[in-house]
Amino acid sequence: MAALYGCTLERSAVDASPLDVPFPIDRSSSTPGLPGSLDASFGEGGRKLIAASAGDNAIWDSALTPDGGLLIVGNVATAAGDDIALVKLSSDGELESSFGLDGTGVVIIDAQNDNDNTCGVTLAPDGKIVVLGARGGADFVAMLVARLSANGLFDTAFDGDGIRSLDVGSTGQEFSCNAFFDTTGRTTVIGQATEGTTGTDIVAVRLLNDGRVDTAFGGGDGVVAFDLGADELVWRAAQQDASGRLVLGGHKELDATRWSLFVTRIDASGVLDTSFGTSGWFLADPTPGRDLVDAIALTSNGLVLAGHSSNAGFVMRLDANGQRDASFGDNGTAWIDPSTGVDATLDLAIDSAGRIVLGGYAQAAGNTDFLVARLESNGALDTTFGNGGLRTLDVGGTSFNDEAATLEQLPDGRILLGGWSEQEIGGERVRRFSTARFWP
Repeated sequence: MAALYGCTLERSAVDASPLDVPFPIDRSSSTPGLPGSLDASFGEGGRKLIAASAGDNAIWDSALTPDGGLLIVGNVATAAGDDIALVKLSSDGELESSFGLDGTGVVIIDAQNDNDNTCGVTLAPDGKIVVLGARGGADFVAMLVARLSANGLFDTAFDGDGIRSLDVGSTGQEFSCNAFFDTTGRTTVIGQATEGTTGTDIVAVRLLNDGRVDTAFGGGDGVVAFDLGADELVWRAAQQDASGRLVLGGHKELDATRWSLFVTRIDASGVLDTSFGTSGWFLADPTPGRDLVDAIALTSNGLVLAGHSSNAGFVMRLDANGQRDASFGDNGTAWIDPSTGVDATLDLAIDSAGRIVLGGYAQAAGNTDFLVARLESNGALDTTFGNGGLRTLDVGGTSFNDEAATLEQLPDGRILLGGWSEQEIGGERVRRFSTARFWP
């Protein structure tokens, strides 16, 4: 088994065929519904479940395509080990048969018959697809970067076979979730690496267009590391601003039970921007437990971050200098805590009206459900959306868990969530790729 941020994939001998997992709900109408209601024109009644393998499946990131489709990427368990699945859905939630080689709309990424994990997908300016993660099972021995054409074929101009393993020289785990591009075709990969007992640091690696490391970046090896004096981890919380600077968010481990969140900014050459926050870092510790940043969205005058603590989701707003905006929410923080159990906000977007749209999960009756929420620009819940600003969705059934990890907002404002949902198949509880679309 391999786990990435709490996602453990279980082996299963269950035959999950076909790829589509049907709901007993018909797609009935494309008429706009109330804000926060399901868009029945997507999938089956607004939801879509996909079995990309016979074992557990879990979506960890997504990206919209120029043709109106949706790319989703996640971990899948097979009899031979853990692999990465890249799936393309059409605008109405159906599998794109023209994507990949076998007509299923699913591409499996398996680096050297090794256990592989993913946490990121993005589109390059030329339309190519870049998938990020790690290879090497629970050991995560190297970062993994795969590049594919827009139709799901591996780009052999990238490291010969379209898959690049990056070992930045640490003795511990390495993985990446984010990639950014410049006008010359170079790719900056953001991840982390663990060095023995000295801890985990953020690392940036720059690649040339053919996948070779750009030795002009960093100290001659193409790698730059950033260290706050403890374990620092960045998952998917990263954005590139109009000046080419990278804004990164994550968490710093203070001790075994307490994490502090951070945001930092580095320039295009990999140098820490000390004008941001305090000496280049914004640090906050809103609860006595584990606090971390899951997603960042840039605004015209700063940024908004979404994260979660041990039991609740939260949103913070910072100004352009990396200082907390005390006019937002309660002294700069708005809490999303709809249940008495475990709640989390894992992704966000800013809509055309400046409202903050959030995706994640909330606990209900002992199980988790998809959660989508909308805040006004001042951090107050938008009570016109869902039920008082919140909407939960039980995808798999009342006795099963559903967790959304990624959110996309269409140009017309409709909201897509992606994650995983449990189903009982052959007497086993199995996770499936799960998506849902809501009206704004």
